[in-house]
Amino acid sequence: MAEVDFTKEEIDNFIGFHDKIESYLYGKSSGSVYFMLNKNFSRIGRALLFVKQAREARNLAYKISNYCSAFETLFSTDSAELSHKLSERVAFFMANEFNKIETFKTIKKAYSVRSKLTHGDCLEQKQIDLLGELSTSIDNILRSIFNKILTNESLKETFDSPKNKIDSYFEALIFDEKS
Repeated sequence: MAEVDFTKEEIDNFIGFHDKIESYLYGKSSGSVYFMLNKNFSRIGRALLFVKQAREARNLAYKISNYCSAFETLFSTDSAELSHKLSERVAFFMANEFNKIETFKTIKKAYSVRSKLTHGDCLEQKQIDLLGELSTSIDNILRSIFNKILTNESLKETFDSPKNKIDSYFEALIFDEKS
């Protein structure tokens, strides 16, 4: 594993950012001491808990499955065409940061792994060989998503809104209309 260096300023900035996130979640009764399946728990907080579980998982397939749950928590509003709709929404949401087609394909691959794990199926060896790379890719996408959401009050409000507002946001984003 590569060594990473941080300046004191970078660490101080991270501490400030972390404190803002914790304050936001506390204000939403959505910190780690609250039950995450409560109706009033923040979607953002729930997704962050899935990311925490993913990062603690030793098995790459479980890690990817938890990352998929984080995507689902943030981007889904129903179970219809879930894999496609989620992949599309993430790709359009992150279009300025990542290539849309590559993002779409990456999320689809992750959902394929999650589906096989959840339904007790097996992976092909070539899929197993790519789990580390896939896990790193979706971790990077999620990190960018959270940075984008958590630094923008309007996006925080949108992602912690009722399902119909989230649907409207993505319809406008995907079909290039004003939301």
